[in-house]
Amino acid sequence: MNITADELLKELKRLDGLQPEGFTVNEMMMETGHSDNWCRKKLRLLIECGSVVFNGHRSITDISGRNARSPVYKIIRGKK
Repeated sequence: MNITADELLKELKRLDGLQPEGFTVNEMMMETGHSDNWCRKKLRLLIECGSVVFNGHRSITDISGRNARSPVYKIIRGKK
C-alpha cells in the first residue's frame, strides 16, 4: 500500500485530534496499517520538515502488562 505525504498528514491530523497531547508510534501503526519501522521513518521525515514535533511521553501498559512510557508526537498546527 503506497501512501502520499498529504494522505499521511491528513490521517495523522485526524489521529492527532483524538488525543490532545498527540499520538504514539503504536497508534500511528494501527491507523495506517504499516510497520513500526515504516512509521518511525515517516515520523523522522515529518519532524525534519517541521510538520511534527516530539511532545513528551504518555504512560501506557505494554504487552507484558507493565507500565511504560511511550513517546508522543504532535502535528504542528498550520502545516499541511
